[in-house]
Amino acid sequence: MTRFVRNPDYWGEPAHLDAVEFYIYTDGELAAGAMAAGDIDVMGTSNVNAILTLRALDDVVLYETDDYEESFAMANSSRPPFDDIRARKALTYAFARDDYVEFIGAGVLRAADQASTPESMFYNPDVVQEHDTPDCCPRTTTSRTPSSACGTSLPGDSSEAVTRMASSCGRSVSPLVHCR
Repeated sequence: MTRFVRNPDYWGEPAHLDAVEFYIYTDGELAAGAMAAGDIDVMGTSNVNAILTLRALDDVVLYETDDYEESFAMANSSRPPFDDIRARKALTYAFARDDYVEFIGAGVLRAADQASTPESMFYNPDVVQEHDTPDCCPRTTTSRTPSSACGTSLPGDSSEAVTRMASSCGRSVSPLVHCR
């Protein structure tokens, strides 16, 4: 816990608090539990289960926004296979983003193509993130693998990594042929 106390020598109008205490919660669900129990007064989280817990509380005023909240997967584009733009495109096109957001977001989160939300003055409708493009990467089966199998981490360090990732999402790609 970090405690900030009112400075009696402050030049402006005195603060209306004696002190402010900051508690570090590395788990949003634990913080939501502390909020529900009345142990803390303010918190911020992007944890879906914590948000659902907080929404169920009658005596908590919520301010919800998804401005500038982000999560993403990264690939090292200086090393194989992702040093080849075709491999990066194969991964991008094979990723079922909408299914992933629905599965992980549980109806709470919404997908984004950029940092700004459509309500923001900084939103640019011309910026669109490519993803889940069946015409580019044909599916190998008629049934879809659950999106939970399409993890955010990239296995391995070879071009087989792209093929395995796409395959886990029900896609068939050859990073050197498809998705040009």
